[in-house]
Amino acid sequence: MDAGSRQLAISRVFGAPRALVYRAFTDPDQLAAWCRPHRRRHGELHEGVMHVTGQLQEGIEPFETKFRFEFHDEVDGRTRLEIRQWLPEHLTGPSEDGWLEAFAKLDAMLNGARAGSAPVVEV
Repeated sequence: MDAGSRQLAISRVFGAPRALVYRAFTDPDQLAAWCRPHRRRHGELHEGVMHVTGQLQEGIEPFETKFRFEFHDEVDGRTRLEIRQWLPEHLTGPSEDGWLEAFAKLDAMLNGARAGSAPVVEV
């Protein structure tokens, strides 16, 4: 990333085991259920790099971003997720807002899985 990139750091604890949270990030159907960037059309993971195509919001130019995800076991079967994202500085605010919105959906999905009603499958 170039000198104009900034690191966004987010930490969140989910009330679900690490295997369920990890699967929600790696199973394409589960990922699509909770993480729907505005107007995203298609994404795939290839050799550890996520390639996303689609239409960006008006006024946002194409950009490169990099992520690091860490999944940590917490007490009582919970999971702490730490995300680091490097992206252009002017996009850190909108990106953080997007993650927080997505995490609300992920929380609901994981809570439903623990109650037996959502399509999250433990590996």
